[in-house]
Amino acid sequence: MSALSVWWQATSFMLTFAHSDDAWYHTRYQINGMAERTTIADGNTWNHEHIALLGKALVSNEDDSHEIIKHMADYVLLWTTHHAGMWGDDLAKQPHMARIAGSVFSDVDASMYRLGRDKVPSPMMAESVLYKLHSYGIENANPKVDELSHYEESFTTKNKMVRVYKVKDVDAASKAHPVGSYPPALQDVVDKMKPFGSD
Repeated sequence: MSALSVWWQATSFMLTFAHSDDAWYHTRYQINGMAERTTIADGNTWNHEHIALLGKALVSNEDDSHEIIKHMADYVLLWTTHHAGMWGDDLAKQPHMARIAGSVFSDVDASMYRLGRDKVPSPMMAESVLYKLHSYGIENANPKVDELSHYEESFTTKNKMVRVYKVKDVDAASKAHPVGSYPPALQDVVDKMKPFGSD
């Protein structure tokens, strides 16, 4: 069995036995089957506006991101293989997330999210919650992230290839909202969506 399989199994085991039944993970539909946890989206979600909302949550700064995520999730899982020398992780995908978010939210400028050839993020990328969760507590991160306000590290694999964060101050009313529509507390954000392709 490969080391990657062992880390993925350890993460699934941790999610199965250590956390609540409701959680959100970025593009990790495998968690549904392996850890019996609910996901908000997976690699086969066809609702473009929904994926754009998740993209907006991940490319926003920590405070703005939390105002979305606390109404949708208990946990956030990130694929962070960058720390083990494999560059195709969630941080590398962030420019694409920004493009999707920007196709629905006019306040997201995808051109502001990029990694340089030296693997140093642009200023907007460095301020994003995705970068902060990806790089929190990593000694050689540039720029370094020493503190998080709205998320608590819950689990990180030995070689930091997978990281899970608990969302602080999850909104209880939103958590109790029936599946199939957004909770009322997200209405202001949802109202800013323009249907994809409506230009």
